[in-house]
Amino acid sequence: MANPFPGSQKGFIYYSKSMSMILWATESFNYLELQEILKVPKSFKIFNRFKEKVLFKAKEDINKFTDLQIDFIEKKLAKKVVSIKFIIKKSFHY
Repeated sequence: MANPFPGSQKGFIYYSKSMSMILWATESFNYLELQEILKVPKSFKIFNRFKEKVLFKAKEDINKFTDLQIDFIEKKLAKKVVSIKFIIKKSFHY
């Protein structure tokens, strides 16, 4: 399989690659299912830590190293995040 991340650096982490691959399948995920798919460690199970260490890093890497521009919206039930919707656009300046 060809590297979908031309020009990627050593710091391009596993979560970034995994996120970019699964975003082709669907744009919205149940928060807990996404954590399971990505096999995040228990230390990332708290949403704010997951968002900081996985979602923001993956967003930064995907936007920098691919022809995609992504962002995400947290869907909440009361005050609890229950799902994440990704906004995916093709970058014209890549």
